[in-house]
Amino acid sequence: MKICEYCFNDEELKAIIKNNNGTSGICPNCGAETILYDTEDLQYISELFEGFLDSYQIHNAGRTLVEELCKNWSIFSPKLNDAQVLELITALCKQYFEEHEGFLNDKIVLKKRLNSDYVANNSILKDISWDEFQRQLIEVNRYHPNNINTDVLKPLFSYIESYYDVSDISLYRARKSYNKKKLDKLEMGAPPPRKSGEGRINAKGVGCLYLATDEDTCIKEIRAGIFETVCVGTYEITKPLRLVNLSKINMISPFKNPDNGDIANIDINRKFLDDFNASIRSPQASTDDPLEYTSTQYIADYIKSITDEGHHRMYDGIEFASTHSETSRNIVLFETSLEKCKCICTNVNCYYIDALNYEFSLR
Repeated sequence: MKICEYCFNDEELKAIIKNNNGTSGICPNCGAETILYDTEDLQYISELFEGFLDSYQIHNAGRTLVEELCKNWSIFSPKLNDAQVLELITALCKQYFEEHEGFLNDKIVLKKRLNSDYVANNSILKDISWDEFQRQLIEVNRYHPNNINTDVLKPLFSYIESYYDVSDISLYRARKSYNKKKLDKLEMGAPPPRKSGEGRINAKGVGCLYLATDEDTCIKEIRAGIFETVCVGTYEITKPLRLVNLSKINMISPFKNPDNGDIANIDINRKFLDDFNASIRSPQASTDDPLEYTSTQYIADYIKSITDEGHHRMYDGIEFASTHSETSRNIVLFETSLEKCKCICTNVNCYYIDALNYEFSLR
């Protein structure tokens, strides 16, 4: 059976399949005009799928195979229908399904999800929800909570990292100009220590450099009003950046680390990461209570504290999707000083907000 890289949504499988020999053509599954590969020649991918499926067992508490592959792990392209997915996975793992025929029709579940001790010991939050975690941080114990397992949280970040080298990407930062004049490049940086206000990532007085991947997004993020003057600085990366990228939460591949990975650990904690991402992305209003940022600030501070074997900070910041765009992202860097920050402002444009387009919904 013929297959192409665009039949997959999983980045690991896309990278692997391109290392094989194929022929040009139109994919009979997703319709892409690209390089086609024969499923019989993709032995390594077949082995990866078999290892993945070995983590499951038939159980009524689970999902169908297609739901697990497509909705839970987003392995196959959304362009493929259920029948096409079943046909492809059967072609890739023909012998496996001859021995595990029930997997094609019955519900399946990760074996370790049925082990209550495993779930308890490998859950980031201990018997509480994200909302309860937020409440306890605000009202009970802000600095030393005992209901979060950071030993479980830390390795999960390795699945959602981003790397940007010098010249890979330009970033942008907006600031309002209250005297309606163009700000200097040095004025576009983060507020000095003790002068910063509360943010989704930083507590009051702790500096962070908030950036965006395009000008439009960074202007919207500061809630610029009509007839205001806004300056937008263009930032260039001066040293490689390593970030925790929360926008990758729904793209964690079960094949990223097949020898040492534990997909059950990823699966039971995906909701925590998703809740964290949703809290960071939540639009800010001028009337927001700063205490509502306590949980995201706590996790961001933990990310900031992670070091490698040489006791060097592992991550330069956090990346997350913007609520103002389907494609834009926000990037927040921990270091703000000119000496240590890995970005520099190279240009400033000054804009006047002529009009605003309001979108609203009934509450």
